[in-house]
Amino acid sequence: MLIAALVLTAAAATPAPATADLLSASMDAVIAGAQACAGTTTDPQGLTRRLAGWHPTPPRFARTDGQTFERDHIYVTVSANPRHPAQGACVVEARARSDWKAGDLIKALCDTFDARRQDALGRVILHLHDDEILVATGGQRGDAQFVVLALAHAKQT
Repeated sequence: MLIAALVLTAAAATPAPATADLLSASMDAVIAGAQACAGTTTDPQGLTRRLAGWHPTPPRFARTDGQTFERDHIYVTVSANPRHPAQGACVVEARARSDWKAGDLIKALCDTFDARRQDALGRVILHLHDDEILVATGGQRGDAQFVVLALAHAKQT
């Protein structure tokens, strides 16, 4: 039940991709975005190091409660809470290149983070270390495919 509530919370907080603003990105760039997010709920002080090379952008999405960074056509929105790290969150948004598939991205993310995969409620949940989860969702608009990765803290999952 805890996982279901967390997945629904992460999904509700996930902004829809701004299709006009996202250019196609490589799978490696999406993985780099996920790496920048990892640790947001356990090591918020390390964000400066993890976001080195990312460029701040103005707030892009009405529901976003954090700061957005861009690199290689990937948007990473971070909402860190240094006093209560587990309450932080991070979202990666990207438009997929036509030459890669979501299943390949999920496998690459599992390999990168040595994560355990769980399919639940129509989403893929990757259990990272230190009680963080990465909820992967996607969508399609016309010929464009999008991926959204939402990172949250989920103790005892």
